[in-house]
Amino acid sequence: MTLLYPSLLWLLIPVAILAYSSHGLRERTHLLILALLTLSLARPAVQQGAGEKAILSRNIVIAFDISYSMRAADIAPTRYEYARETIRSLLDISPADHISLIAFTTNPLLLSPATTDHRLIKQALESIEPHNILTKGTSIGALLRKVVSAAPPHATLVLITDGGEESDAARAAAQLKGSGISLVILPLATTVGTSIRDEDGKMLKDESGNIIISRLNPMLSHLASLTRAIVVSPSSPQESARQIYTAIESQGEGELLSKQSRNTVELYIVPLFIAMALFLLLHTRAVRYLIIALAFAGVEANASMWDTLTLSRGLSAYEAGDYNRSLTLTQKIEHPTLQSAMLTAATYYRLGAYEEAIAVYEQIRSTSEETKHDIYHNLGNCYAKINSYKKAREYYTRALALRYDEETLHNLSLIAHKSDALAPSLSTPPSGDTDKNTASKEGEEDKSDKSGGNSESGGSSGATPKKKKDKKEEKTALKESSAPQKQPLSSKVYDLINEGYIYEKKPW
Repeated sequence: MTLLYPSLLWLLIPVAILAYSSHGLRERTHLLILALLTLSLARPAVQQGAGEKAILSRNIVIAFDISYSMRAADIAPTRYEYARETIRSLLDISPADHISLIAFTTNPLLLSPATTDHRLIKQALESIEPHNILTKGTSIGALLRKVVSAAPPHATLVLITDGGEESDAARAAAQLKGSGISLVILPLATTVGTSIRDEDGKMLKDESGNIIISRLNPMLSHLASLTRAIVVSPSSPQESARQIYTAIESQGEGELLSKQSRNTVELYIVPLFIAMALFLLLHTRAVRYLIIALAFAGVEANASMWDTLTLSRGLSAYEAGDYNRSLTLTQKIEHPTLQSAMLTAATYYRLGAYEEAIAVYEQIRSTSEETKHDIYHNLGNCYAKINSYKKAREYYTRALALRYDEETLHNLSLIAHKSDALAPSLSTPPSGDTDKNTASKEGEEDKSDKSGGNSESGGSSGATPKKKKDKKEEKTALKESSAPQKQPLSSKVYDLINEGYIYEKKPW
């Protein structure tokens, strides 16, 4: 057995001193309770044997422009700071990927080789001092030659720049031809452009005394069209990072790697339970009745306690990428809940068992508008993965009828015109934030509907959604989001939304 936070045991010293000076049984029992609570906070755990788990990993090369023009402030706060913050966010949402970092001006500089230890990449990123960079030129051609010669096969190059000196996009695109490298571009400049100031706050001028205006090089859009690159429009660093990772997922499935890991079973609940029992025995007059009540409720309470512990362990395994273990644990839960059902379905999805995930999602019932939106979104993802685009469009539309969501709208736009083509890699939020495929909605209370449907269960049935009444209701517009839409979608997407609109203010 081991302790996850052994330093907390120092708190037992004052407890031991008080116990030594105390005399009454009641007082010492209180101190024992305090000691047990301290032990629970130290998180005792048992380490199980080492095992292998499969993780999905991608090869990503991040190349960002550090030339003098990146000091321009047309992208707030500056192009350079925006790029750095975007890279930090991208590192946070891709913990299992092999990422290398390259800074470039007229020549590329490898800051970090490919690694899954993203702390090292962040340190390399922070080590750059912008005021020491005096190079005013940028060569994308030199960068591409470097990447093609050093990058692993089937890698994705994330190019963050305001444009290079080259005017011949075809020559630059030829560098990537036949290399198997996919390209994602984040252009950090505006077409209007802006002036650049030096360390003294003075605007830079050319040899003729004219103020230098740095604009977005149109060569980037030409390069993107020649290489079929995905271009991400800057909005916020976090949103740009999310869109970049969605683009990376759509361009390749990655590779499954085997990783050694140790599983731990936490036992903090044992001293916590003993402390609570001692406290109740000490402060409850009808001890006999308490013991009898515990005897009758013991089996159910024990089952509920272990179900909660099993769900916690399953969620931890899911977040660690050990989906097989997560599925094994959730299947052991005797009394399924909303959280366990969502986790089971999400695990099936991660394992590629999309039909099994659909079966679980379609059995979940909830009166929460937020939860039902997530279920519809995930069902849309599952049907898209098995190329059932008609069903996918139907569920995405239902999700948008409940609540505006950029990810749902983005996924709907990807399959709006799909018939029998291969499914795109759809975007889902990162784990730990608002992941629609994880059971992170702790504490959500579901109620039964008027027709008698059960709540918070993975296997119950309930009322079906309301049907469309007439053509006028079909044309009712969706609720507008407070966040502006970044990129216009085709009229096909909006037609799908309007045609499939269903009034579901009181779902299930």
